[in-house]
Amino acid sequence: MEMNRKICAIACGMVATGYDLYDAGNADICDFAREVKVMPLDDNVRLWFEKARTGQVTVNPYWPRGHAVLSASFFVNGCDFDIGGHMTFLDETGVTDPIGRENFISWIAELPYMLAYMEEKVAGFWDGYCNLQSILAVNNDAIVSEARKIAGDFFGAGAYELFFTPNPLYSPYATDFIRIGNRIIVIGHSCDVESMLHEALHVEVAKHRDLISAYVLKHGHGNFADIAKMTKLGYITEDKMMHGDDYKPHYVRVIEECIVRGISTVLAGGGDSRLAVHANDGFGSVPAIGVLFRQMRPEANVLGSFIFQAVKWNEAIQEMHGN
Repeated sequence: MEMNRKICAIACGMVATGYDLYDAGNADICDFAREVKVMPLDDNVRLWFEKARTGQVTVNPYWPRGHAVLSASFFVNGCDFDIGGHMTFLDETGVTDPIGRENFISWIAELPYMLAYMEEKVAGFWDGYCNLQSILAVNNDAIVSEARKIAGDFFGAGAYELFFTPNPLYSPYATDFIRIGNRIIVIGHSCDVESMLHEALHVEVAKHRDLISAYVLKHGHGNFADIAKMTKLGYITEDKMMHGDDYKPHYVRVIEECIVRGISTVLAGGGDSRLAVHANDGFGSVPAIGVLFRQMRPEANVLGSFIFQAVKWNEAIQEMHGN
């Protein structure tokens, strides 16, 4: 586990300009946030951070910019910013900006300046920020160690190296990640084994996106998930200008999320009750995917075969109902 000054700078900038999704039930976090909120900022800096709130997602109006900026910070080295590398990462993970790609690029391009400004501005907050993690009293190192062992057993020799970077000022329900080579760094309020595996699996399942895309071309979203809930959660963008085929990349992302949730739950030792939680959240196919994964118990090198079976199972249901 490693605290990160860039993540601290971004989180403080977000809180200072209105972000309030942090753990409101934690008195220490709330006290720290109150101090951050009264920190004076230059008007251009304040305006920049405010643009992270796009407002399209009901449960998290800061999705996706307030999270994409975290991964972007790993592509910044002083004044240098590999925007192309960051955009490639976002494309690979299926993240799209609701306002538009060019608008996003124009906004995120100012990140090196904002980081330099904020890192200096929050220098006095650093110790307090680090202390928040110790107050949470979660043994993140033990959790990461367990996740690494499970990942090693599943992925074999090509297992990703898993790391965790705390971000105690963000929502306890949000987890982000960045892939750098064979390293996957999970960023979150706190970590758990399922979330660590979840992010690693996104990278692996994305390699088989063509199988999911072929299904979507034929059946749309099928019955993998509750589309109304997916829209509310931000997996599908609600846009009056979008029609028909415009939604297909969103459906691919939803189905990929269901598959990742089913696998990561079982790998982490979650039972039927945990699978049911995902179903209640709108990812209705997760229990069936989890059961299928338990039955087949494939390793990563044959994950494509498992995804094919999961898609064919759902396709058979669709054809049975004439969809």
